[in-house]
Amino acid sequence: MTKILTSDEWADDWASLDRDQLTEILKSNDLIIPNEYLLYQSIQKWINAENTPERKGSTLTATLIQILPWIRFPYMKAEELSELEGTPLAQTHVKLFMPFTHTAFKYISLPLSLRTTSDFTTSQFLLRSNTDLSWDNRIVITNEQLYERGVDHSFKISTRASTVDPQTWNWTLKFTIASTIPNSHDQLKVNLASDDIDHSRSVEYLISVVGERKILRQVCGMKNFTKTRYHTDLDLQSKINVNELFSENSPLLVHGCLHLQLNLRPVL
Repeated sequence: MTKILTSDEWADDWASLDRDQLTEILKSNDLIIPNEYLLYQSIQKWINAENTPERKGSTLTATLIQILPWIRFPYMKAEELSELEGTPLAQTHVKLFMPFTHTAFKYISLPLSLRTTSDFTTSQFLLRSNTDLSWDNRIVITNEQLYERGVDHSFKISTRASTVDPQTWNWTLKFTIASTIPNSHDQLKVNLASDDIDHSRSVEYLISVVGERKILRQVCGMKNFTKTRYHTDLDLQSKINVNELFSENSPLLVHGCLHLQLNLRPVL
């Protein structure tokens, strides 16, 4: 997707998309892109493409009403949102943009513990597979992995560090479904470990189970990682009965897979 958005080779194909095709692309949570702002800039190029009178005037208003709900404004940086609000497009359609940018500014300014309300569960708050280093990661547990009992499935995660100089913090998230006692009910365990830790790291975490169109379950907390206590369980099992995952047409799964979002924020 990055090549389509940034390469001249694909510019004409991108510009020739009709409104419904663009909307279907924006609905996808599986897009692999550097960040949401790059996608928004490409939408601007699509709108401003030559020989597209249907994207001007009152028709543009109808187009924005259709596509804006599928742009993930909350995962833009504050400076990107501010720049966006100053563009001619947003200035001309203030009433359409303001609800989305206002909610995004509110979302990024709040601690993770206050993001678990119903105000922040719509498609706007679903992560894509962004490749830029950030504090947010998307993890997919496949159907095959779900059915492997007692196996630690490890996912390597990199985030920004809470330092002035650009650095990376590395993490390992382990997902396991296991029975701790013979004949007992299966238990879901999610463990987060801080890799190669030199100094203590205090972070807030928010881990979410997400569907195709909204956030379904969430757990938040605060943890301090040190050299001696470098991993901790994230209490997702308090929100999920394992039997729900294996019920027919489970609402917690997307095409048989479990989709998780992990949001971390440093506590300074």
